Amino acid sequence: MKCPKCKEEIENEVAFCGICGFKIHGYTDEGENDFVQPQNNKKNRIKEFFSHTENSPGVLKRNKKLKFAGISIFILIIVMLTVYFLSVVSVTEGERVLKDIPLGRNIEYISKETGVDFIPVSEYSYLGEINRYNYIFESKKNIKIEGINLPEWAVMLSYDSGGIINLAAYYDFTVLIRDWKGVKKDAGFDESVILYGMNLKETEKAINIPPYTIIMGIDNQSTYVYRYNKTDSLSGNTNVFNLYVVFDDVSGEVTDAYSNAVDFGRVLLNIN
Repeated sequence: MKCPKCKEEIENEVAFCGICGFKIHGYTDEGENDFVQPQNNKKNRIKEFFSHTENSPGVLKRNKKLKFAGISIFILIIVMLTVYFLSVVSVTEGERVLKDIPLGRNIEYISKETGVDFIPVSEYSYLGEINRYNYIFESKKNIKIEGINLPEWAVMLSYDSGGIINLAAYYDFTVLIRDWKGVKKDAGFDESVILYGMNLKETEKAINIPPYTIIMGIDNQSTYVYRYNKTDSLSGNTNVFNLYVVFDDVSGEVTDAYSNAVDFGRVLLNIN
């Protein structure tokens, strides 16, 4: 049909002319003489208004933006849930137990609080060579490092002369499954990147090495141990180091950081 005003071709049954904006109300494609007076009906006027506005370029553009925003929000929620899920899954049962251990109590109280039955002797005899302990809780899954059978992780407890647990150590042996010597750092490691007052997240971002051991003491300090190695440019020998970063449990900030070379003559996985 043609617009009665500008005579341009327009689609049938539209409320307004898309060229001149003339309100096509009651006209037919036979021309202006065929104009029919519309009924003064509020319901019809509302219907015609929405019929026009829903198909207008501005409304269509806005709807497209809203749809895009909705999809973006949905994707963001999925990403956030995925990150949260991975962060939860990446923490082992052993590490969660370590965080729940109330030091300064006896083993009966700690077992009750954590819901864990600590045992006095490991199923893996080699763990006694790694660290002295009085009680242990270890993974049911095992791995091999340099031909040695070890649990994937273990939590070791030590007590004082009064039977009070004063030290808890968590070992994540999966960190060393690719190489017991740790992460290769041929350029060495610059300890100056670790600043006093840093929190754990900032520290691990600067170090870029996963912790091999976490040691909690009754003195409200936790020590994170990171292992790395570098090749001596002169001798060609590989030197292995443990990096120790001490955090204050109250503030969560770094209070000390230092490295020690691992002696090949000592126990393979020893951190002491």
